[in-house]
Amino acid sequence: RQGGSSSLVPACWPSERPHRRCLNRQAAPGTAFFLFHGFFSATSEWIQFFKEAGIPPGPAVNYAVMFVDNRIQKNMLMDLNKEIMNELGITVVGDIIAILKHAKIVYRQVWCTNCLEIKG
Repeated sequence: RQGGSSSLVPACWPSERPHRRCLNRQAAPGTAFFLFHGFFSATSEWIQFFKEAGIPPGPAVNYAVMFVDNRIQKNMLMDLNKEIMNELGITVVGDIIAILKHAKIVYRQVWCTNCLEIKG
């Protein structure tokens, strides 16, 4: 089905080519599309972080969702510890060690990048 209020297809779908204007309206701040896109983008970044830490794909996705749900930001990486990881549901000791080690590396990279931007 196209159009209509109960359709999953946006009402503008049949008439607009390309559908940029419709997507821009849907992606406006505060809309469900914008919020979903932000969630997806943040989750993807955390999945990449966990993969780089050596976490297997399945747990990496689960951990990423936990980080997004708990609003963990990259500037908080040095605040992570075993207790916080356990509160987030991360209990595999090897994963905790790998994540904490990788967190130090990523934090330093972000910090160095910020320092260079300030000086430059």
